[in-house]
Amino acid sequence: MKQLSNRLTALVALSCLSAPACSSTPKDNELSVRSPKGITVTADGPIARNYPQTKCLDFQRKNKSIGFLCFSSSEQFITDFGIAATASPDAQGHLQVTSGMSTYELKPIIINGRTLFTAEVDCDDRDAALYRATSACHVAFMPVANAHFFYSNFILSNGATSTSWVDERTVMDIWKSLASATGGHG
Repeated sequence: MKQLSNRLTALVALSCLSAPACSSTPKDNELSVRSPKGITVTADGPIARNYPQTKCLDFQRKNKSIGFLCFSSSEQFITDFGIAATASPDAQGHLQVTSGMSTYELKPIIINGRTLFTAEVDCDDRDAALYRATSACHVAFMPVANAHFFYSNFILSNGATSTSWVDERTVMDIWKSLASATGGHG
């Protein structure tokens, strides 16, 4: 596990070398985003309490949590939320995320001059004792300087109930407002 953590730290450091916006970490008061229409944003204590140097925002629609976004430097957070670096056959470093059932390749995209890694994954929106992957979630990870990172997980839809929670465009708008607020190029 320590070797995997070191590879991830190295990957985070390498990704920041290639991105001009990684020259500094956000200040404590910069974990803020524009609230999309119909969504409320509040400070999230439960997740942040479990990890040192972690701040989170909780996003709700109609009093139901639809996702969260965190800023952290906790290696335990990375492990618990399934983010891992892998080496591909071409010797390039890649990021993957593991859900309760599968592993997914995170695809890099550029948002306001910063690299954001994203994937749509299976998920369980009920948080019950037995994992049931009836939903689709949007997971995103953005490394920044000094081994800090942003991570988000939003519920897109529940296939069993045909319920939609938030669309990918709204999630990307949240990330764009975050990157602008933290010094990304916009």
